[in-house]
Amino acid sequence: MMKRTGMCSVLLIGLLWSAPLWAAGEEGQASMLDFFWKVVNTIILLAILYYFARKPISNALGKSAEEAKATIEEARQAEQRIEEELTKAREKLEKVEHEATEMIAKAKVTAEVERQRILEEGEAEVKRITDYARFTIEQEFKKAEYDLRRWVAGVTIDLAEEKLQQRVNADQQKKLIQDFVDELPSGGSQ
Repeated sequence: MMKRTGMCSVLLIGLLWSAPLWAAGEEGQASMLDFFWKVVNTIILLAILYYFARKPISNALGKSAEEAKATIEEARQAEQRIEEELTKAREKLEKVEHEATEMIAKAKVTAEVERQRILEEGEAEVKRITDYARFTIEQEFKKAEYDLRRWVAGVTIDLAEEKLQQRVNADQQKKLIQDFVDELPSGGSQ
């Protein structure tokens, strides 16, 4: 079937190609025999070309078609690989985004827990410092009160001594000492 189509194509091309040759005759009066030989020569030429050039042209066209098919197949495979890699990259990106979101959420929770811990520690430290300050103030107050009492007592004694010394002169002191000694029980007399 392919050979018949090829032969018919060659004959048709031969006839169409020879028509200008026939018309190119001398002053339009070419003989029919001349036309016939021109057509036969053209057909023979085309048949020779067909016989010898058919395989190389067919091979070249076949190779070209095969190369085109191979190129298309390679392009499809490359496109498929690229799509797979793009899908993997998208999955990785989604995974990374998900992990980043989780990390941010965990960091927020951790920061809130840490903030609460720091606040609690701060409150405990403030309470401890306040309690220590109260204790220190109480101790200082007691010490100052004690020192004030001692000072007041010392000053009171000093003032009392001065008043007594002013009221009691030397003779009165001797009389008081004598009365005191007389009141003392004697060691063996009673």
